[in-house]
Amino acid sequence: MDRHILSYKPHLEKMEELGIQSKVVESIIEIREDSGEFNITDTSCQTEETFITFRELKAEVNIMKGSHQAELNRFGDYIARLEKRLKMKEEEVKSAERKLRKNEEGSRKQLKEKDDLIRTLERKLRHKDNEVEVRPHPKVLRDTKV
Repeated sequence: MDRHILSYKPHLEKMEELGIQSKVVESIIEIREDSGEFNITDTSCQTEETFITFRELKAEVNIMKGSHQAELNRFGDYIARLEKRLKMKEEEVKSAERKLRKNEEGSRKQLKEKDDLIRTLERKLRHKDNEVEVRPHPKVLRDTKV
């Protein structure tokens, strides 16, 4: 039984040097994309119409790798844009929080000022009440003399 070793042409010369008999057999190679990895499998049962040379195959693989890389780059750019938007939103939230705190402090200050004014007026009013002599109304005096 004859045994044949299939190999690419660069290996044939090396095999001949080692005394290994080999035979060139054409096979058709197809690329399947599986989870981002490119698997090259032998599909010798294909017809001549679907035959692709190794150089063409290599070029296609490079194109696919390039488009895959371009897709990854676009995805990376999209992520970067989302991160930038998120950062901007965080800054807006922080700015709004600062404004609220500032307004809150301003409101507290105004409230304290008004409270101080009320206390001052109450003190003045008490002081005036102490100064004012209470005199009965003239009508009340007439009624009591009888």
